[in-house]
Amino acid sequence: MAGDRPGRLDSLLVFVAAVAVYALYAQDTMYGIDAWNDLRRLHEGDTRSAVHLLYLPIANECAQLGAKLGLTLHESVRWFSVLGTALGLVFMHAASRRLGLGRGAALAATLAAGCAPGVAFYATVVERHGPFLAFAGLACWLSARWATAPRWWWSFALGLACALAYAAHSTGVLLVALLVPIGVVGIRERGERWRAQAAIVVVTAAVGTYVASRLGVWLGHTTVAGGNFAILIEFASVAVRHPEVVGRVAWHEFAFPLMPISVLWIARWFQADGRAMTLATGFGIAVYFVFAFLILAGFDAVEGFDERGAYLLPLAWPLSYATVRTLGAWSGVAAALVAAMLAHVQIAEHDVAPQRQRAEALRQASGRAEPFLIVATRDDFEMLFVEFGEYRPVQAGQLDGDYLDLFLASHNEDLAGGRGVAPLLPLVVRSRLDAGRVVWISRSAVEFLEAPDRVPHAELGPLFLEALRGAFRWVESDVPDGYIRLDVP
Repeated sequence: MAGDRPGRLDSLLVFVAAVAVYALYAQDTMYGIDAWNDLRRLHEGDTRSAVHLLYLPIANECAQLGAKLGLTLHESVRWFSVLGTALGLVFMHAASRRLGLGRGAALAATLAAGCAPGVAFYATVVERHGPFLAFAGLACWLSARWATAPRWWWSFALGLACALAYAAHSTGVLLVALLVPIGVVGIRERGERWRAQAAIVVVTAAVGTYVASRLGVWLGHTTVAGGNFAILIEFASVAVRHPEVVGRVAWHEFAFPLMPISVLWIARWFQADGRAMTLATGFGIAVYFVFAFLILAGFDAVEGFDERGAYLLPLAWPLSYATVRTLGAWSGVAAALVAAMLAHVQIAEHDVAPQRQRAEALRQASGRAEPFLIVATRDDFEMLFVEFGEYRPVQAGQLDGDYLDLFLASHNEDLAGGRGVAPLLPLVVRSRLDAGRVVWISRSAVEFLEAPDRVPHAELGPLFLEALRGAFRWVESDVPDGYIRLDVP
């Protein structure tokens, strides 16, 4: 069973294999707006987040360790995704073993979960959802322990695990709606009492979540005590006006990211002893899907945007378990093969590294000198962190550094302090020119700083540009996507 030596060796095999495959597919293209913004914060030494207490502090520790190993910030935090997802699969494997799957069947179920397109995608990019799977996987394993041994200490541990998952990513609170109904079915099938044990889980999770949210604000690591609730209300008010996108959201947030186990799991319904478990799992799926719809429907309707199943990744375990429990180990292997092909195509289509050509052109245009970058936009930061990973920011009150972050400066909450940045910019740029660097600013950064609706204080961006334009000669270049070289008059 799960505690025997072969089981531990299988878990080690799962971890090593997952790390090897995910590392092989590690992407040089960033995904979404959170990745570059989180890396920007980490580069500035800022580990605060609006709602997610643990991600940035742990990512920062990974970055510190990675720096000692010679890794860039991007590479270090990407390894956090690889290792976090692999650890989550280890817990999912142990959970399947605990619920009675044999060695081969448990490995097949874990393979199907780990190859799911959404799981594989987030394991290979800098994002919060890959590392979160480690915490979700721990909750899955504890739910299996609880379902097979419903004692108060396992109930308490499961509730704490859900609260801990919330601290890693605020969607961890949804694990209660997924794992408690599934566990209750298992407890009832054993003929044991479940109400008091379920109450312990729910109450512990609720109290733990409240404490984590308050603790985050008290420690200064999070800025919104209510977690994603305020964000959910805001986005939901838009989502409810777009019921026409329900089908699209279901496809790109559930069906495809977890294909094919998102379809195969329903076979559990046709087993005589599987209907209660199917209903319990279906309830969890419904809760997760409603959340995803309320968060994403507005973006889908306006921009055609999707999150590739980010919020529904914890469903990989119950769906893969149900598939293999019903259809056998070979169904898990077949599902994994289909999923792996889909995952490969999805990653290949996304990982086109558009910033690589720009970086090479900048280096060529700089000759033997080292480029100095003035950055302000997503494209700027993605090129910076991936292609110039060794660069360090110019810190406040200093002239030394490899890039100047005008995104941060333009979002200065202190208007007077923001105004005080403008006369310092020419000093920084001149010192870099005197040091033999070639100074570049992208056309997109200029457009960002010129647009008053993109910064809290409309005057700061134009003020920064005025200071730089008045002190230097701006020379157009043929670098792709439009880069301007700043030189002495």
